Amino acid sequence: MRFFLSENLCSKMQLDSLDRDELIRCLLGLNELEGKVLLFLLKNPNSKVIEISGSLGKHRTSIQKTLSQLINRGMIMRKAVNMRRGYNFVYYSISKEKIKENLLKDVETWSELVKERIMEW
Repeated sequence: MRFFLSENLCSKMQLDSLDRDELIRCLLGLNELEGKVLLFLLKNPNSKVIEISGSLGKHRTSIQKTLSQLINRGMIMRKAVNMRRGYNFVYYSISKEKIKENLLKDVETWSELVKERIMEW
């Protein structure tokens, strides 16, 4: 007998219809722009704000705010590159493998908590 695998929880059919990037974005708790920036940096490491902004068609200040949020969450990092006059920052994501590893740990932890709650009921 199946209880919840139809509408209440993500059934296999529902999961199959989800875009992988959307699912990962949701699991990471990212908004749409954060997800796009993270995916961009996974494919284009060491990118400047102006490159990200141009590629995604978003204003520079929106990208800067999003980058700051992703840095605070530990999803991306930045490094200073010396220029003739001053420096410029380039941004890069943590590895896709590290993201997968962290997501799998979170899903496992969540699964164990749900099992405990069901057993306590």
